[in-house]
Amino acid sequence: MKILLFIPFVALLAFASCKKDVAIATSKKDILTGGSSKTWLTSSVILTVNGVSAEIAEACDKDNTVTFKSDGTYTTDEGKLKCNSFSPQTSSGTYTISSDETTFTESGNVAKIVELASSKFVLSMTTTIGNTSATTVGTLVPQ
Repeated sequence: MKILLFIPFVALLAFASCKKDVAIATSKKDILTGGSSKTWLTSSVILTVNGVSAEIAEACDKDNTVTFKSDGTYTTDEGKLKCNSFSPQTSSGTYTISSDETTFTESGNVAKIVELASSKFVLSMTTTIGNTSATTVGTLVPQ
């Protein structure tokens, strides 16, 4: 008789321990930093002026990395190929992501977050000089 009571008890425990998968919202900052620190590599930089687009990142740009940390700091590294021999190999600064997670700010420059996923970070920034506007879209991928 004890075994007969034990079987439903075990089944009840097994059923009660099954939980529905709950989607946990991950902030864009957590995605950017991997939770604490994540390094990204420059993939492309496209400049569009008057409807004409061109890739402006050179090989010396595409080996550059930036490491974002969860404390709001970042470190850039020029990689093996430096575009300007006078540039420091590394530099650092701070960044913020807006509370609505639509903009990224670094050194006073505000860019729109086009996409931020674990496999791609895309930013867009438009500047206007006179009657001409130029949009730069930068894409980073995890290193």
